[in-house]
Amino acid sequence: MLGETGRQVQSPAPDSARGLVAGLSRARRRGTILVGAAIAIPAVTLGAVTVGLAVANSREADRALLTAEQFGQIRVGDARTDIGHLLPRYTLPRPDGGRPGCDYFAITTNPFADEFEDAYEICWDQDLVVSTALVEGAAR
Repeated sequence: MLGETGRQVQSPAPDSARGLVAGLSRARRRGTILVGAAIAIPAVTLGAVTVGLAVANSREADRALLTAEQFGQIRVGDARTDIGHLLPRYTLPRPDGGRPGCDYFAITTNPFADEFEDAYEICWDQDLVVSTALVEGAAR
């Protein structure tokens, strides 16, 4: 067989062709593994961060949980010292648009409940309750 330059060109030996095909096959497998890793690593990382944030949010709610029964016992005019036994030790961070002088408490610790984003609001003036409210969508 003559090439473009007029010289004799030998066709590749069957063994070298098999080696070339095997090398290409290995390269394709490596490429597939790299693409899979490039997709899987960020997905797993995002999943881990999401779970971590959900656990932290749930723990925060657990520490600031005020039951409906406890909230129902609180009346305007009550002194903080008189109802201190009803209140959790911790409060939720004040939500955007929240009022100064108010404490916010979790309604539930269940992140799948509709009320998870809601909070009880108790507002104080000189350690006296001046208002109580349910704040929907307080978005912790």
